[in-house]
Amino acid sequence: MEKDEIIRQLERENELLKARIGELEKLIAFYENAHTPPSLRRGFCGGTNGKDHEKSGGGKPGRKKGHRGVNRPQPEPQPVTVTKFKIAHYACPGCHREVIATHQDCPKEGGFGKNVIAQATLAKYEDRLPYRKIQNLLKRQYGLTVSPASILDFTRRASDAVRSEYEAILKRIRSAPIYT
Repeated sequence: MEKDEIIRQLERENELLKARIGELEKLIAFYENAHTPPSLRRGFCGGTNGKDHEKSGGGKPGRKKGHRGVNRPQPEPQPVTVTKFKIAHYACPGCHREVIATHQDCPKEGGFGKNVIAQATLAKYEDRLPYRKIQNLLKRQYGLTVSPASILDFTRRASDAVRSEYEAILKRIRSAPIYT
């Protein structure tokens, strides 16, 4: 073959390949655009990860008949840790004032500690649960029997515990320079 004939043959083959590329690009644009639903895209067969339904056996999903069922174990309630504090009360013989011993882990008021207060407060303000549902939650998860009024008191105690930090942040915000 001559050089010119080889060039013409390559140019003709190049034109055919360009035409084929154009056809394939149109086909891809039809199947892979934002407006084509996934069910019409090539290679999709609802839930078989792109496999044709005939190749996967065509049967029903799940275990075959005769297989024993397996259930996930039910979660156990979290164990409640109860800490008993013996707090000594003394009367000063000189001034007759009552002196009470303290411990850092002992709550200043009430019979529940900071973990119960935190859980109840998170359920109220993060999960937006009403007091009745928080009562059920504490009973179910921890076996604690509390009244809705006690839960209201937990949220008040949590609010009191962070009040100084809240006011410090508020003061910094109010004294911050204003940029316009």
